[in-house]
Amino acid sequence: MTSPQLHRPLIHEWLITSISLIGLVGVLSFQQVFWRMDNLFYDAALKLWQRPAPDDVVIAAIDDESLTALGRWPWPRAIHAQLLDILTRDGVRAVGFDIILSEADTSHPGDDARLAAAIRRNKHVVLPVFQSVLASGTLADGLPLPAFAEAAAALGHVQSELDADGIMRSVYLHEGMGTPNYPHLSLALLDIAQPGTISTLPGERAPSFITGTADWARDYWIHIPFAGPPGHFRHIAYSDIIQHKFPPGFFRNKVVFIGATATGMGDIQSTPVSGLNRPMSGVEINANIYDALRSHLTINLLPVWANAGITMISLGILLFALLRLPARHGLWLSLLAAIGSVAIAAAMLRFSLLWFAPSALLLGIVLAYPVWSWRRLETTQRYLDTELASMANELVHAAATPENALDPIARRIQLATRTKAALKQAQQNRDDLMQFISHDIRAPLASILALLQHPGDTNPGEQIKRYATGALDLADDFFRLIRAESLDPKRFTECDLVSMLEETADDTWALAQAKRITVTREFSGIDEAWIQAARTQFQRACFNLLTNAVKYSPPDTGIILRLMQDDDSWIIQVEDHGYGIAAEALPRLFTRYQRLRTPEQPETEGVGLGLIISKTVIERHHGEITVTSAPGSGTTFTITLPKAQH
Repeated sequence: MTSPQLHRPLIHEWLITSISLIGLVGVLSFQQVFWRMDNLFYDAALKLWQRPAPDDVVIAAIDDESLTALGRWPWPRAIHAQLLDILTRDGVRAVGFDIILSEADTSHPGDDARLAAAIRRNKHVVLPVFQSVLASGTLADGLPLPAFAEAAAALGHVQSELDADGIMRSVYLHEGMGTPNYPHLSLALLDIAQPGTISTLPGERAPSFITGTADWARDYWIHIPFAGPPGHFRHIAYSDIIQHKFPPGFFRNKVVFIGATATGMGDIQSTPVSGLNRPMSGVEINANIYDALRSHLTINLLPVWANAGITMISLGILLFALLRLPARHGLWLSLLAAIGSVAIAAAMLRFSLLWFAPSALLLGIVLAYPVWSWRRLETTQRYLDTELASMANELVHAAATPENALDPIARRIQLATRTKAALKQAQQNRDDLMQFISHDIRAPLASILALLQHPGDTNPGEQIKRYATGALDLADDFFRLIRAESLDPKRFTECDLVSMLEETADDTWALAQAKRITVTREFSGIDEAWIQAARTQFQRACFNLLTNAVKYSPPDTGIILRLMQDDDSWIIQVEDHGYGIAAEALPRLFTRYQRLRTPEQPETEGVGLGLIISKTVIERHHGEITVTSAPGSGTTFTITLPKAQH
């Protein structure tokens, strides 16, 4: 379970990460920055969705075989009339004639009239309209010759709509100069072959149009669900029809698209199902549009605002899950989400005929796990570093020492090493506590019980008092040590060191007077010396040093209490002229239950906790205590404390 100290920073980091990522992918999706990648996904999804070509749709292809059989292009229009008459006699349902007939055939007089008559006899022929560019550079409707237009059942535009990458994915169902008057050739053909199939036109509507302008207007924008790759629809050579290679009735009730597929002829386009290496002929594109409209399978794109909204909501759900899940589960969820976003886009295309552009969401999913893992790890590391440093500081009873390693990992190793040492010291302190309870407290209590059970001939009162007093003093010193170890520097207040030392010297006057020892105060003219301290505990630490100096000094000697300063520190010295301490004993001076005594030194009372209490208090005040001594030359304790910053 996450602690409150870690939970709040994690939530804060998660909110920043989520808002940043969701905002980023929302903008990228709305601006359609990754349209190329989205088109690649669209093309791949469309290739997965193929359907059989309808049996009643046939392409009469002007292919290389037909050019070989019937001669070079353009053919006399009498040949087209002959083809139409064959289809008419065979009972064809409708014919989409995807051949430009905007100029008269001056090389074969009479052929235009013959073709117009054949179109009129068929009654179900749709002729193409195209966008024409005049010599002046203006646009115009490219219409068939009036004779052909009057004979045709309908006219339909054959304009291609290319995306920025040069691939044809969509078409406008209505186009024209000024206003989109002309339906697409495939739509016009469907209205003739199967009237009433489409009651409401699909597609994205265009803004309003201004009649009479010189602009090419377009309306009802749809994406084409191609049935299959180039060649998917049944192709029959134009020349095979002219040469009657099919039995009578073969074209009955069929829809025939007539157009060029020969190399170097006609309009060919790259489509999602063909790519750049195998383009699709315009006549087969028209057949695909016809089949899609008849089957009500036209594709629409989600509006950009809806696409961006779905992207942002989906990423938000993933980020919330990453907040709640363990890292290993979050990784698997991110992988599934990445695959799922593309799969859902493909499924929506297949079953709902809507295209959701997944690239911005995919980017968000790819970024979400590493970015959130980085921020979560960074936050957790900061929390652990703080907790580890706090633990180390509390255990060693000192302020944190700055780590000097440049590398963060090295600094953590240093901190962990220091904490490990502090934990070992804490274990030692625990052992000392057990020893204190099992020996130092129990021993006098056991002695008191023994005296009460076997009083003997003398009055045991004085002995009981001595044992009880010793146990009480030991307990008092031990709890003073515990309080010293738990000092919190955050609760320190400003204190005047001069007044504290004056009071301490006054408190030791009676003890010093009993041994005729003088305590001399040398404050170097310092009237005020401010420090941040816990006044009672620090004054007790100084009192311990002064009373020790009195205890371990012979009568009729002197003790000097000094106060000095340098730029940043106050320096306190307690100097006596007592028995001194041997050099080999100095390392044991600040350890628990150590009472050092020279042979000529008389026995003194105590339990050996005074100096460790003083050292602990001084270190909790960010200070340092050192000692210099030699047998017969006295002892000097030096305390260095930082000055309070005003």
